[in-house]
Amino acid sequence: MAHRLTAALNSPEGLGELYTLRATLEVGAAPLVVGRISHTDLGKMAELVDQMSSAKSIAAFKQIDYQFHLLLFEHMGNRLIRDLGELVTRLFMDSGLPRLTMTPLRRRDLAHKHGQIYEALVNRDSQAMIHVINHHYGGKDLKELLGQFEQFAQARSDLD
Repeated sequence: MAHRLTAALNSPEGLGELYTLRATLEVGAAPLVVGRISHTDLGKMAELVDQMSSAKSIAAFKQIDYQFHLLLFEHMGNRLIRDLGELVTRLFMDSGLPRLTMTPLRRRDLAHKHGQIYEALVNRDSQAMIHVINHHYGGKDLKELLGQFEQFAQARSDLD
């Protein structure tokens, strides 16, 4: 299974499927997370959002983003979902694939979206959380990423 997930990173379609998988895990488990996350972990999440907002480097931002999503997966109440979510998140972290250009403006926008997920959790509002997650993973960000991937794949094939 891990081999298929890794192989998925070698095409725009596979990358889109991996993003869809992570979004599906998070959306499907939103009501569980809303009901299970503790005040202590909400505090940790608030710290992560603050750190994300002030991250000075792309590497620091990515690590904080990774921790944020792991914290979500920890509260799904299902070890298999948690482990699969961690695996998918790790694949994105470790891959050498092109990413959306992580300008300071984009990092602020992503930090804001993560802050909205945090706010939905504080308010115990799974529908708001689902809406933000769908917006976070869908739309122009995913289309832009897939476009960058296609350019990356074309450049690689031109070298071969």
